Order: sequence, then structure tokens, then C-alpha cells
Amino acid sequence: MSHNERNLNAKGSPEYFQRIVLELDVEPYDITMVGDSFENDIQPAIAAGLNTIWYCSEKELRDDSQHKQIITLKELN
Repeated sequence: MSHNERNLNAKGSPEYFQRIVLELDVEPYDITMVGDSFENDIQPAIAAGLNTIWYCSEKELRDDSQHKQIITLKELN
């Protein structure tokens, strides 16, 4: 496997999440990615069609309706 192939299959790429969807044999919208990195978790998950919840600090909050944002894990309930 080349370096580029490993990067495509690494967390932080849409292909990583697409592979999970295929392995679980579900639709992308049936999966919710909860992540604390907008660039490495949320953006690639959105690109793969997953629902997303961004766990971030108050100062990182963005005006973006593509994903839910939380600042405490209690908000997952």
C-alpha cells in the first residue's frame, strides 16, 4: 500500500468514513460522527454524507447549520 493509499484510508478523509459505511452495510445518514476536530472529524464526515456533532469550546462555535455543535458531553443526551 502506498503512502497516498494509506492517507485515503486514514481518519480525516471522506474515504475513511465511506469504508466504515460499506463495512457496516448501512446508509451514511444512519451514522453520526461525534468529533472534536472540525478539520479531521467533521468536514470529512460531512463529505461522506454522515450526520455530525462537533464537540468544541464556546470560542470555536460557528454559525453553521450543517452539523450540531455541543460544548459539553452532557448535551449528547
